Amino acid sequence: MFTTGSKWFFGLGLVSLALAAAYGWTTGGNGLGPLTAGYKGGVGDHLGYGLLLSIASVAIFLGIVSVATLDAAPSALAE
Repeated sequence: MFTTGSKWFFGLGLVSLALAAAYGWTTGGNGLGPLTAGYKGGVGDHLGYGLLLSIASVAIFLGIVSVATLDAAPSALAE
């Protein structure tokens, strides 16, 4: 079951991934570069792209932690 905090973190992660791809294309990236994190082409501005990817990875990790701990719900802690 997805908790409120995990939904927020997963949403933030997905939006950050979409923004990273859009940022990579608009700053000079080509083709598949922003989708493959630079493996199959350029990503444009590396600093902004890397920051957005970092935000996305941290947010998705926190979403997984939030699901695992059930947002520290008292009922889950009681069990």
